Amino acid sequence: MIRSSHLVLHEQGLPPATEWAPAAAGWCFLRVKQGDGYLWQQPNPQRLETGDVVVSSQPARWALRASQLGELRVEYFRVYTDLLSGVLTSFERQYLEAAPVQPANGVRYFPAAHPLANQFASFGEQAARQETLLLRSRMLYLLAEVLHAELPAVATVARTNLTAGDRFRQLIMQLPEGDLQHQSPAALAKMCGCSVRHFSRLFKDHFGHSFVPKRTELKLQKARQLLADTDAKIIDVALDSGFQHVGLFTSLFKRHFHQTPSDYRRRMQRRAGASKKFTQP
Repeated sequence: MIRSSHLVLHEQGLPPATEWAPAAAGWCFLRVKQGDGYLWQQPNPQRLETGDVVVSSQPARWALRASQLGELRVEYFRVYTDLLSGVLTSFERQYLEAAPVQPANGVRYFPAAHPLANQFASFGEQAARQETLLLRSRMLYLLAEVLHAELPAVATVARTNLTAGDRFRQLIMQLPEGDLQHQSPAALAKMCGCSVRHFSRLFKDHFGHSFVPKRTELKLQKARQLLADTDAKIIDVALDSGFQHVGLFTSLFKRHFHQTPSDYRRRMQRRAGASKKFTQP
């Protein structure tokens, strides 16, 4: 699947009566900057006007169509959840991976008057002022707004009435993956109020594998994010991700992602160089 820039604002113009399908992977947040058109999806198209926002977690299930009366201009950005290592909980990541089927076609519509659409409206000015840190933070906040409305609430039953399995599920729903990566099975078992052996059984039942492979996966996800977002040397990326030997890191990275860390970084750099952050009219 095609991938474009992560947390970067783009602009796209559609001539009258033309159609555009943003087929890249990842979550797509799109706002109508100017003009009128349609969100073309099944079973019913949705008319779009200036300020309306579309949020999609499923590519190739929808398209934009400009009206016959004038150009349709949109601004959009993408969020790749695999590049949010350490921020999400494991429960949230699992939800995000399943979200393409919730709602139907993975498409959410917010009219111009919606608070989320109002927040999006200022992004173009922030991009023009190169307020990149603030802009990326607000993009992630929009993702959090969508998740907050859709994620099941964490149970509020008194802890004394919960089983070890209940406490484990609460822990997975509340503990960011960055914290999970740095905790020992003994410390996590203590948080759940059970033995290490029972915790290990609960962990394997939930994730399908034991704790050590999961922690390695989280380290590799952090390494991939560092390779994409920084110019740090490969050995520093390995150490910052929790690997003591660069050779082992390279081997595990290649086995998991089917390319070496250097190859991955070069591919991301080529993609960044080819991508225009803001396409002028």
